[in-house]
Order: sequence, then C-alpha cells, then structure tokens
Amino acid sequence: MNLNLINLDCTQWSKADWNDAYNQYCQHNMFGAKTKREYYDMVIANFEKLAHKEKQFHELNQKWLQGWRNAVVWAKKRKCNINGESLEKIRPEIDLESLQNDVREIQWQLAQK
Repeated sequence: MNLNLINLDCTQWSKADWNDAYNQYCQHNMFGAKTKREYYDMVIANFEKLAHKEKQFHELNQKWLQGWRNAVVWAKKRKCNINGESLEKIRPEIDLESLQNDVREIQWQLAQK
C-alpha cells in the first residue's frame, strides 16, 4: 500500500503515486471505467471541493469565535454573564434602627405569651 495516497493530498503525489492510485481505481472500478486523464480530473475536482468546504468551515469557525469574544466583552462591560444576567448581587440597604425595632417587637410579643 502506498502511504503517500493516504498521508498526502493529491497535489503532492509523485508520478508513481498517481500510477498506484489509478491502478487501485482500475481494480475496484467504483465510478466506472475512466481513462487516466478522466481519473486525474475527477481526483483533482474532489480535492478542490474538499479544500473549499474546509476553507468555509474554517471561516465560519473564526466568525463564531469572534462573535463569542465580542459577546464576552459586551457582558464584562455591563457586569453581567453571557446570558445578560447581572453578576452583582443586589442587596437592599438595611436600616439598622428598623431591624432593631423589629427584634424588640418580636421579643416583646414572645414575652407576652
């Protein structure tokens, strides 16, 4: 088995690699009988399609990552998490005098019973 067929893309194959690939194709004949030129054109076209899809995937991945980074910056500026929920715990101001009065009132009610 020629490992260059697996490990290298078709643009880096040597003439011997192309001959091995064509011979293997002729043995299995998956897409019908083809001349060497037709086989070459088919392999190059498939490689270009895969390269284009890989490029689109990479671009989409980069756009998604940039959007995520922008969302994190937006959330930090507004002191919230990525879902827009506040990270600051909102605590109401506690009036110490009213709290002490409430405690005294509860103690007085308990003493009455």
